[in-house]
Amino acid sequence: MGRPKLSEESAVISIRLPAELIRLLDQYAETLRTQTPGLNITRTDAARAILTSGLAGKKMKAGKTGGKK
Repeated sequence: MGRPKLSEESAVISIRLPAELIRLLDQYAETLRTQTPGLNITRTDAARAILTSGLAGKKMKAGKTGGKK
């Protein structure tokens, strides 16, 4: 059984990461698994959570500085 269809449009991307960053990502995924027993948190789920959180933080920061990067 595959994943259910997403409610919003999405695309697959590929990125090359250093081994240390992958190790940290896997460590974060394990932390999420511990915090949410019963859910199967994957590396992809962890990366999505970090991207969402990080980009939301950047958006807030950009709003405080007048939107300039």
